Amino acid sequence: MKQSINFSDIFLMAIDALRKNRMRSLLATLGIIIGISTLILVLGIARAAQGLISDQLASFGADTIFVQVKVPNADGGSSGAALVSGVQIKTLKIADVLGVRKIPNIRDSYGAVIGQEKIVSLQNEKKGIVYGTTPSYVTIDKSKVEQGRYFTDSENESLAKVAVLGSNVKKELFGERDAIDKNIRIRGVNFRVIGVMEKRGAVLFQNYDDYVYLPLKTEQKLLLGYDYLPFFVAQVDDPGRMAETTDDVTRFLRVQHRLQSSDPLKDDFEVTNSEESQKNIGIVFGAISLLFSGIAALSLIVGGVGIMNIMYVSVTERIREIGLRKAIGAKKRAILLQFLLESLTITLLGGLIGIAMGLLLSAAISAGAKLAGFNLQLLPSLPDFAIGVLVTALFGIIFGLGPAKKAADLKPIEALRAE
Repeated sequence: MKQSINFSDIFLMAIDALRKNRMRSLLATLGIIIGISTLILVLGIARAAQGLISDQLASFGADTIFVQVKVPNADGGSSGAALVSGVQIKTLKIADVLGVRKIPNIRDSYGAVIGQEKIVSLQNEKKGIVYGTTPSYVTIDKSKVEQGRYFTDSENESLAKVAVLGSNVKKELFGERDAIDKNIRIRGVNFRVIGVMEKRGAVLFQNYDDYVYLPLKTEQKLLLGYDYLPFFVAQVDDPGRMAETTDDVTRFLRVQHRLQSSDPLKDDFEVTNSEESQKNIGIVFGAISLLFSGIAALSLIVGGVGIMNIMYVSVTERIREIGLRKAIGAKKRAILLQFLLESLTITLLGGLIGIAMGLLLSAAISAGAKLAGFNLQLLPSLPDFAIGVLVTALFGIIFGLGPAKKAADLKPIEALRAE
């Protein structure tokens, strides 16, 4: 008599096997649960973090070119390490900032220097970032002055002792009082407050509300004592010509710095643009996703081995049942399919619990990031769920195949004689 497979009966048998061996089943599926929850979490974090940084880069505009100093004959990593260790490159000057404005498709540019100083008012004092820029900064970086005004080119050229405060600096130094035309002191030099910036928050892990903005030349001459720049930013008219314009800026600076070679390693500067930054972010987060997905895969393999162990034990415990079914006509294929479906059911249950845990962890991390001031929304997408379900199903089939084949290959007479 031919036996057919009833899928609902097989599902109930799998649930019954789990119920009878709750602790064993839980421990066996733990690897699946951890692996799937980690996978869901990693995919969500990578996408959310990439989106957050991309959005913050976009807040600077998709039309900017960034030029920074670089140690000649050094790649990016070793150049950065050399600069951090105290190597000074003094070749980037305000003349470069002004000169790039003559390049076709360059609309504007600004230079900047940055340092950390103690900022003092009559009532309070605080540590903050002192950011010396040229007036073009507010338009290129899309910043806004909430009260008062930003400084002018003439104030920059005349070394005017004026300052614009970030919103946090204003609040800590003056509270609710009006700060316009009040004085602050930095390194013993008095500056008159002429403006307060609109609240901006953290961008690329820098809180611009903690900045004090000074005219570039004022900070260079009165506070820092040098005339070179660590970086400057240029804005293009047509972002569609970004690559071409980036090359034009590179050629201009090589001529300006009297560099004979066109080898990028010989340059004492590095030119990047917003498009390249976005691509680099995608590459970095793609690599991070692959790395942590590999770690999640290890947990899944461990869980898969646990599932396989459960299924081998299940086959051993049910040898007489298998022999009886075969004796009354059950085909090898039917037995194989039965144990594969049981393995699949157990694995999918672990996967669903893992997906639920991944969602809970994602919600918790999103809430924590919000409290820290970052809009990191870890909302797993439909493809993430599909990947989770497909991966668990695949592992259920792979690790259930061995035990299922063992059950299907049992001979009826030997199975019925088993103790």
